[in-house]
Amino acid sequence: MVATRPVQGISLSLFSEHGYRALEVLARTSTPVRRLTILIVDASAPNELFPQLAARLPHLEALHIVALVQHYNLVRSPPDPTHPFSC
Repeated sequence: MVATRPVQGISLSLFSEHGYRALEVLARTSTPVRRLTILIVDASAPNELFPQLAARLPHLEALHIVALVQHYNLVRSPPDPTHPFSC
C-alpha cells in the first residue's frame, strides 16, 4: 500500500510472532518516514526495537509507542503524609 508513495507518517502494530517484519514496510516509501506510531501487542518488551528503528529510519523526527504487555509489576510505595493523593 505504501510502496513508492510519499508517506511520511505511519502507524503500525507489532506482534511478537511476526518479529520485526512489519518494519520492512518503512523502507518502501518514496520519501523518508519522519513520524511513526507503534502499537506493541506482546507478552514482553521488545528489546531490539530501538536498534531496528535506528537502522531503518535515520530521518525519524517523532516516535510514539504504545505497549500493551501481558505482564507488569505494580510497585506501591508507602503513603506520603504530605501528599493527600499518594498510595
